[in-house]
Formats: sequence, C-alpha cells, structure tokens
Amino acid sequence: GAGQPRREEHVARRCAMANSSAPLTHTGTTRALTGAALQYSNSSAGQLAERSIGLSLRERPKLHFLIAGVQKGGTTALGGHLRRCSPLVCLTFDSSFEDHRLDSMQQLAAFDIVAARERARSCNHSSPLSRYGSEDPLFSYVFRDELADRIAAFAPQLKVILLLREPVQRAYSQYVMEVTRGTLRKNLVRNDFAAAMREELQAGPPKRASSQDILWRGLYDAQVGRLASRFGARRMHIAISERIFSSRCERDAAYNAILAFIGAPRVGKFHEVFTRPGKYDQAERVSLTDEAAQLLRGVYTNDTQRLFARLGYTVPEWEAWYCERGVAATPCTSSSLVGIPPQILPKFP
Repeated sequence: GAGQPRREEHVARRCAMANSSAPLTHTGTTRALTGAALQYSNSSAGQLAERSIGLSLRERPKLHFLIAGVQKGGTTALGGHLRRCSPLVCLTFDSSFEDHRLDSMQQLAAFDIVAARERARSCNHSSPLSRYGSEDPLFSYVFRDELADRIAAFAPQLKVILLLREPVQRAYSQYVMEVTRGTLRKNLVRNDFAAAMREELQAGPPKRASSQDILWRGLYDAQVGRLASRFGARRMHIAISERIFSSRCERDAAYNAILAFIGAPRVGKFHEVFTRPGKYDQAERVSLTDEAAQLLRGVYTNDTQRLFARLGYTVPEWEAWYCERGVAATPCTSSSLVGIPPQILPKFP
C-alpha cells in the first residue's frame, strides 16, 4: 500500500539512528579483538573502563545477567548471536534453574567465573568488561520464590533480560515444537492445537509450573511482576520479539541495546546465526486455526492489557496481528495498526 514505503523508510531511519547512537567499540569479529583484549585489563584504558563501570575483577558479581525467557520468543537466537559476535559475553545454557536442583548456595556457586570459563571457552576472560550470563528461557515461568531469593542474594546486581512474543503465537509455536520432538504431554491431543488448548484450559492452572505447560505460559504480566519484585524493575530489560526479528537493522539495534544494558561494548555487525528463530521441520502439519486463535485470545486478553499497563505502552505488532486474525479486543481502525501493515510483520512458525 501507499503507507508501506513510508513505514520502511521510517524503520530504516530509526535503525540507523539506533545503531549510530554511540561509537563502535569493536566490530564483533573475535579474531580482531582477542589479541588486544588479552592485554586490556592491565592497560590504562582498561583500568579507566573498570573505574567507569564501578566493578573491579575482585568485586564484579559471578553472574552478571540472566536471559529469563520466554521460550519460543527468540532466546536461542539471542544467545547464539551474543556468543558468536561478542567475545566479551560469556554465556552458558543452564537448565538447573528449571529443574530446581539448586538446594544450597554452594550448589548455586556452579555459576562462578571458573565454571563459566570451562563452559564458554570462546569468550574473553581477561577483560574487566567481560560479562558472564546464563540462558534459561523457562525461568520466568517456572519461577520459585525461594530459588529467586537465593539467586538475588548470590548475584545482587543481576540483570534480567526478557523477550516477549505475542502469547497466542508463542503457544502455537511451542505446541508445534513439542509435536515435532515427540515431547507433547500425553494427555493432550496431537495435531489439533485448538483441542489440545481446550483440554489444558479445562484442567485448570497447574499447581506447580512445568516445562510441559503450554497455554499458561502466555500469562506474562504475573511473570514480569514476580521478576520485578525480586530483581527490581530497573534491572530488567524487556524486548518485543516481533520487533527484534522484523528486520536485520531492528535486530542489531535491539541486540546492541541489550549489550549496553549488561555493560558490554556494542557490536558493529551481527553475523547470521539462524535464518529464523524457532523453525522446525514438521512431519505432520498443525494449523493455527481461527478457533484456536479466538480461544487463546480470550484467555490472554485481560492479562495482556495488564501487561501493557505495567509496561506503560501497547505493542502495535501484537495489535496488528489481532486485527489481521479478527481477534482484537476492540474494533480495529487505521490507528490500531500504528502504521504497521500486517504483511510486513515477521512470520514465525
């Protein structure tokens, strides 16, 4: 339509501004950076940078940041890009949060720098700007008060990163993944997404959150609220998945914003790691029908509105999809789309 060129021009201009807002510290090429970074911590520049961030090698926390979710929101793509393109990000994947095996502070110390060096060999461990993180995309949902308290005590300056994807499509993507992997909960209908979601809804909220839950994971407001209450809203960075993956420049700008949030240098160019996040080859095709979209939209509407109130803004990419699928909570008008034509929204499986 006539508005699409203006939209694309606007996106390009916004991306250019976001990516040029600060001088590049490195290009993201490990080979070019590693030699200099090995001597960085002993240099005057390194000492100055260390003072500027207020963290010495002895004082810095053992765990700087946590990618806490949501699963199927692009966390794997984010982790992959940070590992490959930023040598100062030492990121490991840990399922111990989900499995609740951390019964003592001594066990939690498995996240110390020595262990991180063994599990993140490709990153630079000598620079004071190195940041150690853990990726657990289920953490925001399987949250436990006692575990969160121990983590907060262990890493009091921990920063939490959360990628939020429109909840109906997130649930559908997880269902497709579970069907493809053969890990779908046994009591759920296979190859009928709407029927499976009706069964989970009729069973009611689980007494204890599980990695096998699908529908209930899309209630984001409570998850954001719990994380904010334990770690502080100022130490949380929330990004919208659809916006990140709408274009390369949006993705690069979003990833650099995350690097800035955790105190790591910006990257000049993020190499391609995935063609598209969350893509699975399905032996049997499962459709996101209008029935399923209507059912889940009804479940999520109030929670999504509370989330928007908490964030202080609505997510136009989600609103555009609701209008496109005919499941919007309010009548759709031209202002509902905020200049974002549905045809240029990212296509997730």
